[in-house]
Amino acid sequence: KTFYKRILIVLFFALATGTIFWPILFGGQVINDFFGLDLAHYYFSKDFGEGIKDGNLKLWWQNYLGGFPVYLTQTGFFSPLIFIFYKFFSGFTVYNWLTVINFILGGLAMYFLARNFALSKISSSVAGLSYMLSQNNLYWGATLPFTNVYPFIPLFFLAILKISKGQKSWWILGSLISAYGLMAAETQIVFFTLVVGFFWALFLRFEVKNWKPIFGYFSIIATGVVLASFWLLPVFNYLKLTTRGAALSFNDLAYDFMRIADPLRFFYPYIQLPQFTGFVSLGIVPNYYIGALTFLLTVSAIFLIRKNKLIAFWFAVAAFSLLIRIKWTGIFWVLHFLPGFNRFRGVFHWAFISSFALALLAGFALDNLDKIKESPYFRKFIGALKIFGWANIIFVTAIFSVSFFSDKILNWIFQFFDAKVYPGKQLPLEHYHGVIASEFNKFLNAFSFANYHFLISFLSILTAILIFVLYQKNKINLENFRKSALVFTFLNLAFIWQGYYIFIPQSKIMDYPNTVKFIKNKYPEDERYRFF
Repeated sequence: KTFYKRILIVLFFALATGTIFWPILFGGQVINDFFGLDLAHYYFSKDFGEGIKDGNLKLWWQNYLGGFPVYLTQTGFFSPLIFIFYKFFSGFTVYNWLTVINFILGGLAMYFLARNFALSKISSSVAGLSYMLSQNNLYWGATLPFTNVYPFIPLFFLAILKISKGQKSWWILGSLISAYGLMAAETQIVFFTLVVGFFWALFLRFEVKNWKPIFGYFSIIATGVVLASFWLLPVFNYLKLTTRGAALSFNDLAYDFMRIADPLRFFYPYIQLPQFTGFVSLGIVPNYYIGALTFLLTVSAIFLIRKNKLIAFWFAVAAFSLLIRIKWTGIFWVLHFLPGFNRFRGVFHWAFISSFALALLAGFALDNLDKIKESPYFRKFIGALKIFGWANIIFVTAIFSVSFFSDKILNWIFQFFDAKVYPGKQLPLEHYHGVIASEFNKFLNAFSFANYHFLISFLSILTAILIFVLYQKNKINLENFRKSALVFTFLNLAFIWQGYYIFIPQSKIMDYPNTVKFIKNKYPEDERYRFF
């Protein structure tokens, strides 16, 4: 019976992932990501896998750029699954299945971690779903070294937890997990995970009142470094030839901090605001969405901080990983002076830690909602949710009303621009009118019920608030709230990510364009022309 229950849990996470990724598993498609290098990864993995079958690991790919050192760069090929899958499959099938399996393993690892925190199966499932299908994970889902991170983060924290409880087998398992992260996952995210992991070990040291977590932490990392040295040593030797050979300038890093309107992405993951004023309202990588109800549960966990040290720790991790993304806090700037931190750029990498911590907190809140309800501030929290809900309704109603007078409003904007802004501009007036009209229409469409993604986001917010209100009014009990939360989280994430990816046939990448075919036929094999 226990075995079948575990199988059902695996199938549950597989079903959630399949609702989004089925075209790449059964439709002969690939994810058409906007990063050119991610498309290159498809071909790198195909070439690498064919080398495995021939008993020859590919160290250099001559057809990309001026030649590409695939062995030494972040391609994620040293996942054990790569070597297993290429024994039986080939080409894009392997890459697509690896992508999906990494998502599933990430959700299961999070579920397993939550269960080891003594959370219920429902709360653990909510935490696993929210982490697995967070916007941040979806955003990087087309690139293997990033998806390799998804199971690594929860498993690393789980290893330290198990060691603190005296489970000796986890000294070995933890070493393997560390080695996996160091050789298969994106290095910067692994580095940030190890940093937070040290404070996790320090926290557990005071909880269990012995030094096992600290000794275990340094032991599994050291052993992991040794196991991954076949890749790490040549990489360090190669590092001096790259831009990472010296500390990076902080001025080159400050391009992806949180912007003033980014918090909207906690509730409206697709929202884009007009850019024609020159005020960049949304950051380059504003990935914050973990689900409407999930985020509200995470916020409610603040009422448990004084009662539960474990929740206080993870709330501190979530707060830190969000605050570091705000430029004026100066946290990222200060960290840049420390060894290790000064080799990395891209503050958005902290989103992997924040989405992990936020999803875990949602699980804690769901399991302790009866204690949260006892807080004298819970009623005020529900009142704030009601105000937030009505604010969304009023704003959307106002935008809907404005759409009936869009032509008149656009003419008023034109008149103001012509009189107050245009004097001194060099381009023709028609150019600016075209930009204004385009951005104005984008703004109306962003909040239109005809926009599927906005409609799902809007309904998700109102439904999540309604569930909280019904619980506060005792219309549903705690058990029904938990069941509703699980069903709602599943449907919320499954529906909202429909259309997130653009899928294209594999032939778009596999088949050479006519120009390339001409070049290949024109030049003999010993005079290979570089192309990609």
